[in-house]
Parts: sequence; C-alpha cells; structure tokens
Amino acid sequence: MIKAGLPLRTSWRYASGWTHLDANRYLGLMKLTKPRVIEPGNGYDRGPVFIQRARVAPGLSRAMVKQALVDTLGGSRCRHEHDCCGCAYRNVQVRALGNRDFAVRTSMTFNY
Repeated sequence: MIKAGLPLRTSWRYASGWTHLDANRYLGLMKLTKPRVIEPGNGYDRGPVFIQRARVAPGLSRAMVKQALVDTLGGSRCRHEHDCCGCAYRNVQVRALGNRDFAVRTSMTFNY
C-alpha cells in the first residue's frame, strides 16, 4: 500500500500547475493500493486508465473525502504557456465503497 497525505483544497485562486499555492485543509493519511491498468491507452494522446482503492481515516465526510481525492490525484501539474507540451492530465472519478473505503478510477490524456 502507498501511504500519502490527503489535503482538501479550500481556496480556488490558482490554475492547474499552481494549485500547491492554494489553501488546503489536511484530512489525515490515506492508503492507496497499487494502480491496476484496465485500459492501456494508444501510446500517444490517450494514456492508460487505471483503478485503485483508497482507505482514509474514520469519521470523515464522504463528500469531503471524494473532493480531496479528486483534487489530490487528478488534474494536471502543467505550467507551460503553450499547448502541445505533452503534459499529462488526470481525470479522477471516485465512488464510495463504505465509510472509509473508496474506489478511484483515473483516466490519463496527454496534451498533444
């Protein structure tokens, strides 16, 4: 399992690539399973699609955890000022499996 912090983004002043400058609320640690590829992609603009499970601390709101997982695992870290840079964008969908367990589906595309 992969252990990582789970921040919830509380301000939305910065664009992708600069979200680390926004204010965050720390929700605790999360544990992620190793990603399992379910679609390999085409090797060019469409990347792999993979699934994994996340387990979070007890007592957290499902809605807050879903948003925090999308904010943390999704989006792009691109800081380029032009298109066609090849940077990855991750689209994350989260489904609750219980009070602490969540299924995370991530689709990757590349900016070409």
